[in-house]
Amino acid sequence: MVKKAVLVSSILIIFGVSILVSVPIIILSTGFSPYINVEGIPEPFEYVASNTAGIHKLELNVDVGNIEIQYTTTRVDFLAKIELNIEMVGQNLVGESFDNYFIIEWDDSNTMPTFTMELEKDTDWFNTSKWITQNVGIIVTLNANILFDIDITINNIGNVEIFVPGGVNINNVDVNLERGNMFFDFTYCIIEGNISGNVNNGNGDIDFKVNNVEYTRNSVWNLTNDIGVILFDIIQYEGMGANITGMGETNTGIIEVVYKDFTSNVGAVFTFYRTVTQDGIWEGFEREIDTDETQWWQSRFIYYSDDFPVINNYNISLYKTWDGEYSFNLLNT
Repeated sequence: MVKKAVLVSSILIIFGVSILVSVPIIILSTGFSPYINVEGIPEPFEYVASNTAGIHKLELNVDVGNIEIQYTTTRVDFLAKIELNIEMVGQNLVGESFDNYFIIEWDDSNTMPTFTMELEKDTDWFNTSKWITQNVGIIVTLNANILFDIDITINNIGNVEIFVPGGVNINNVDVNLERGNMFFDFTYCIIEGNISGNVNNGNGDIDFKVNNVEYTRNSVWNLTNDIGVILFDIIQYEGMGANITGMGETNTGIIEVVYKDFTSNVGAVFTFYRTVTQDGIWEGFEREIDTDETQWWQSRFIYYSDDFPVINNYNISLYKTWDGEYSFNLLNT
């Protein structure tokens, strides 16, 4: 009798589990199309030019998407290549074409190739009740032997990642997002221009990593956001070759600074504006305080490295509007 009761209980449990599993599947299968790549995704776009000298400016202007910039040192025929990886899961996608959602323009007629990808006006891309997955990947591969300006705009939402490896030269970089995150990784490369990143209105983090970069001329950094984290992550073991003037500004976000230099040829000064408190540690730096608690918005904390000024220097100014926060870890040896 006990065995029979156990058997009946087991059957009921299996039946219940099967119902729990099958109901979502039935709902999904009737309300949503299978996991698919939409039809009609264009083949890669390539920028090929007979004149490879000088500076080539690459512009990308898209409404949505995640853009990844990478370099290749392999021998290739192109100067730049753009590949699309679109994956969409949602209602009524069976038989849908890429052209139902996006308008693409590609102009590679001169030294300023331009890639534009706009949403169709009638698309319901931002109707969250329709979609399970919307992955728009834009992978940009640049010839490491070509000097590029990079100009990126994402008009609605998306992320940008830029990886510049050792030995590669890059000129100006300008990234503007309405909402989304950006990640810069400059490691043992050569920067010949200025770097800027701006998240206009929505929440967006900016992760700015600079590791033993060389500069051919003085460079300006400009990083701003409304909400989110701005991280300056700077490591310098070797001489830079030029001076850096940088600025980070947030409205209600957080600014973090991690700085380490291990050479007597590099100095640094960091100025934190609009603060009467400091939350951080420093070694090899001297602190100067200019604080008026009755007018805190005019207050500032200044940290000079013990060897400042020397041959080449970082001069970084940080601003918060009202509720922004600071944190930092500074090391100079």
